[in-house]
Amino acid sequence: MLNSNDIDERAKRKLLVFTMHHEGAFIDFITRCLRISEETHTTYLKDYRDGGLAGVLENRNYKPSSSLEPFLQCLECSCRVAPVASAAEAAERITKLTGVTLSASQYRRVMKGMGMSLKKCTSVSSVPSTATRNNS
Repeated sequence: MLNSNDIDERAKRKLLVFTMHHEGAFIDFITRCLRISEETHTTYLKDYRDGGLAGVLENRNYKPSSSLEPFLQCLECSCRVAPVASAAEAAERITKLTGVTLSASQYRRVMKGMGMSLKKCTSVSSVPSTATRNNS
């Protein structure tokens, strides 16, 4: 038996559509109450007809996974022991440890996902600001 915590919100909404439909509620009433379109209502009923309850409860949302997923714990340890100073250094280390090559933005995304941030370096001007000159 399924626990209500095991069912995602979209599946709960679908089950509510089936229940209301089974109880004899009109399509207009169901779509207004649940704020769904008539096409969505029809799609939910077709999903049930074609796949049964298992087809309705199946979560088919696209959830991409990273090719670095198996290496994340190793990468975190490596970066905690010896932090990287730039995105280029992070890219070099990740490629060396995992053999996976990504774009610079994806390296930054991975680092941010591990709770680390890469600071951008800027050159420091040798000319003091006017406020500093006036105080001297």
